[in-house]
Formats: sequence, structure tokens, C-alpha cells
Amino acid sequence: MHRRKRIPMNSLREADIPKLLGVYALYRKDKPMYVGKAKSLQSRVWKNHSGRGVSMGDSAMRRNVAEYLGIANAKDIKDGLRSVTEDEAKRRRWLDGCEITYSLCALARRYNRPSRRRSVAASGNCRRVLSEYKTMSAAPTRKIAPME
Repeated sequence: MHRRKRIPMNSLREADIPKLLGVYALYRKDKPMYVGKAKSLQSRVWKNHSGRGVSMGDSAMRRNVAEYLGIANAKDIKDGLRSVTEDEAKRRRWLDGCEITYSLCALARRYNRPSRRRSVAASGNCRRVLSEYKTMSAAPTRKIAPME
């Protein structure tokens, strides 16, 4: 993931991100800051994380950025105990200074034995990519912090 092409968050377009299952990483000044996975990269990255609105209910990354910048505790934001509208510009500037990259994951089709319903889930490929990324990084996944 570290060597993949990165897209600046301030110029990110919806078409830049596929609607596929994958792992994504947020970088700031060439340091990985956040890693996550999504069933739809486009939905997660474009709609939830890069959104320009002030609601952070659907974005752990945006809540963690607010906490990292000292605006408010991520859990308090999620629980609705703290409004961050007055600090939105600070969080937005920080995100706009970041870059994002992603890696697609293969899909595995599985059958639920009792009902024979077919479901789609991430194959070992996605778990491997996430695991390799976490191994290269000292900080925990899904928390805004420099990962060296």
C-alpha cells in the first residue's frame, strides 16, 4: 500500500474511487495516518470520509481527525455529546492536506448451508492486505496517528 499511487483529498472526485470492496489508507506528509476497509470504497471514502458536511456520525475517520486535532473526543462526537460545527474548517483543512490510496480485494462467494443462500464476502486477499499494512505500521488500525 505504501507504494501505491495516492490521490490528494482536496482534489478527490467520486469517479476516482471504485465501488468495489477494498482497503484504503490515508497519508499525511508521506506518513500513513489511518487505514480502513470497506464493502464499497466509493461509498466509504467519497460519501462518508471526504464529505463536506459537518455530521460525523457515519465517519470514524472524520471523528478521529477531530480527536487528533484536539477538537473533541471521537466517542463524544459519535454519541452526539459534542457538536463540532465551529471546528469544521480546521478538520477540513487537515483532511485536504492528506492523500488517500486503496487496494481492491478479491470477492469470495459462499453458500449459507441451511438455506443455500449465496453471500459475498471478502476473501483472504483483503484480510492479508489489511494485515500486511498493520504489520508495517506501529499504531493501531482505524485511529488517526502517525504509523511508522
